Amino acid sequence: MSVFEFADYKRFLKVHLASLPKKGRGEINRMAQAIRVHPTLVSQVLSGTKDFTPEQIQSVSGYFGFSHLETDYLICLVQVARAGTRELKVYYQAKCDEIKGRSLDVFRRIKEHRSLTDQEQAVFYSSWIYSAIRLFASVGKGQSLDRISQKFGIPRSAAGEILQFLKEAALVKEDDGLFQMGAQHTHLDSKSPFLNRHHSNWRLQALHRSDSLTSEELMFTSPFSVDAQGFKKIREQLIGLIKSTSVVIRDAPAEDIACLNLDLFWVQK
Repeated sequence: MSVFEFADYKRFLKVHLASLPKKGRGEINRMAQAIRVHPTLVSQVLSGTKDFTPEQIQSVSGYFGFSHLETDYLICLVQVARAGTRELKVYYQAKCDEIKGRSLDVFRRIKEHRSLTDQEQAVFYSSWIYSAIRLFASVGKGQSLDRISQKFGIPRSAAGEILQFLKEAALVKEDDGLFQMGAQHTHLDSKSPFLNRHHSNWRLQALHRSDSLTSEELMFTSPFSVDAQGFKKIREQLIGLIKSTSVVIRDAPAEDIACLNLDLFWVQK
């Protein structure tokens, strides 16, 4: 279900609520609390007797974690519903059609099988959270927006924006409210300008976790002196470890996400 399939924001909200776990039971009260209105107003809007303001529908959109484009469309639909003249309704309807057209361009991009563009790579490797959420979507049968928000301690709106980007890049897909890993793969060659950023993102996460490691986890740092031949031998052994680790990762069921950072380098000034 997509908001762009609807010409009435109230109809969309009712269908969206019905698609949530327990058919959205209790969501009206939570929505009202999120946008700071009485639950009666939300019920009146859904029943068709009143309308949200643009400010209220923006807050509703943030509560559900809708993307910027989806939010723009919902605000536009509210403006259509609230318009006091035919001319103004026509004006805002044209704006809604324009936004819907932009959404179709995004849909076509998702359908294409292609490599990530430089712009997409710049976003994806700007923070560890993009990769982490994509990997978390591979756990079990998929993850809901709420579960992703709770797992990483980020607002629903922030999680929704990240998921929207990942969907547009075909790195995740959505099925019945659950996000799953998509068909698109990520890979950086040794000359990529984003490689250093990728290494830094996850090494910073390792430093962040270093004070709270459990007995199951492992962190090892060992500066040492060695000759060139010994260095080469260690490197070959580590490559063998990486290969064998890749097999374990491939064959193991996805139950949670983890990170392995591995470094071997000559210490220089």
